[in-house]
Amino acid sequence: MKCLGKLLSQSALLIFFLIGLYCPAGAQGEVKIGVILPLSGRLESTGREMRQAFELAAETANREIPGLSMTIARWQGIPGLGGAKVKLLFGDHRSDPARGADVAARFIREDEVAGILGCYNSTVTKSVSEVCEKAKVPMFTATSKALNLTTQGNRWFWRTTPNNLSIDRYFFYFLKALTEGKAGMPYRIPLEEIREIVLLGEDSDMGDQFLSRISRLGSGYGFKIPLSVRYPRNSEGFSIQARAAARAKPGVLALISQTADAVKYIKTFKELGLSPRVIWGRSMAFRDVSFGESLKEDALGVLTGAEFIPALFKSLPLARGINNLYRKKTGKDMDGVAARAFTGLQAFLHVLDKAGSKDVKAIQSAANGLEMPASELILPWRGIRFGGEQQNERGQNVLGAGLVAQWQSAMESGVPALEIVYPPQFATADLIYPFPGWE
Repeated sequence: MKCLGKLLSQSALLIFFLIGLYCPAGAQGEVKIGVILPLSGRLESTGREMRQAFELAAETANREIPGLSMTIARWQGIPGLGGAKVKLLFGDHRSDPARGADVAARFIREDEVAGILGCYNSTVTKSVSEVCEKAKVPMFTATSKALNLTTQGNRWFWRTTPNNLSIDRYFFYFLKALTEGKAGMPYRIPLEEIREIVLLGEDSDMGDQFLSRISRLGSGYGFKIPLSVRYPRNSEGFSIQARAAARAKPGVLALISQTADAVKYIKTFKELGLSPRVIWGRSMAFRDVSFGESLKEDALGVLTGAEFIPALFKSLPLARGINNLYRKKTGKDMDGVAARAFTGLQAFLHVLDKAGSKDVKAIQSAANGLEMPASELILPWRGIRFGGEQQNERGQNVLGAGLVAQWQSAMESGVPALEIVYPPQFATADLIYPFPGWE
C-alpha cells in the first residue's frame, strides 16, 4: 500500500509538472493585447482619452454589467478563450513612426501579444502595421483614417473606423439628400442653390488631401468647385482668402482647419457679410466645445460631420449607457475618438471570441468573417464587416457611417449646442436652412 501511495504521489507530481510545462501560469487566465498611443507630446490628451476608452472596453468584457444590452457586458472574460481576462499593455509612440514600430516589435517579441491596436496618427499606424505584417500578428486601428492603410495588400490589418474618403463622401450624400427632399426637410432644395462649392484648406497634408478629395468627389456627384484655396495655418488673419471666397459667391463653403483658425474664419466671414447657403466645417475643430463657446450666436447654422456627440444619446440608449460608465471613470462625456477606440477594442474582442484560440491564423480567419450588427454598437453605423471599397482594398469596415450635426441655440445655457440633423433616423432637431447669416 505504501508503494502504491508513493507511486500515485509521483504520478500526481508528474501530471502537475506537465501541466506547468504545457500550460504556463496565466496562459488560460488572460489574453494580452498591445495598445500603442500618443501618451506624451502634443497629442497627449487625445492619447489619454483613447486609453481610458480602451480600458473601459476591457473592463466591460472582464466583468458582468447588468442592464447593459451589449454582448461583452455579459462575458466576465472572453468565453471563446475559456473566460480569459483581457490585459491591455500600453506603449507610447510620441507621434514618432519609428518609435511606434519599436514598441510594436517589443510587444510581439517579449510579451507575445494576441494583437495590437493603435495608433491614432496614421503615419505611426502605417509603420506599426508593417511590423505586424512581417510578424503575422493581427493589428486593428479604430481611429486612423488615411486611405492607404487598407490598400497596401496587408493581410493582418483591419480598420473599424470609416476612412477619410467615406467621411467626405457622406458630405455629398447629405447635399444630394437636400436636393431630393430626404434630409428631414419638408421640401427639396434646388440643386442650383448649392451646386458651386468653394473650398478652403490649411497648407498641410491634411488640408491638401481634403482639397483633392472634395474636388474629385464633387464632380462625380454633379457639383462644381470654382475655387479651391490653401491658407497658412495659425495666421493672424484670413481676409485675403475670405474675400476671394466671397467674390466666388458659392452656394456651399467647405473648410478644414484647426480650432483657432476656424473661429477666425467665421469672424472674418461675418465681417465681410459672406453668407452662403451652407457652411460646412470638416475637421474636429468644428465639433470642439470651444468653437461654440468662442463664437456663441455667430456659430449658429454652421454644419459639421460628427461621429459621436451627446445628442446621439436620445436615439441610442446603448451609447448613453456606455457614456455613463465613461463619465463615471473620467468625469466627462465621450467624444468621437473615445467612442471609436471603445468600439475598435470591442470588435477585436469579438474576433478573439469567434477565433476560440490565440492562434494567429484562427484570429485572422475570425476577423475576415466578423459580422457585428448595429444593435451592438454605440456609434451610428450599420455594423462592422470587413471588406473593401477602393481598388485593392481589404480589411476596411464597409458598414461605417456618419452624422451631420449643426450648431443650434441652447435655450438654457445660451451657448450653442450641436444637434443631429442627418440622417433622419438619428435627427434631434430640424435643419436650419439656408445658413441664417449675421445681423
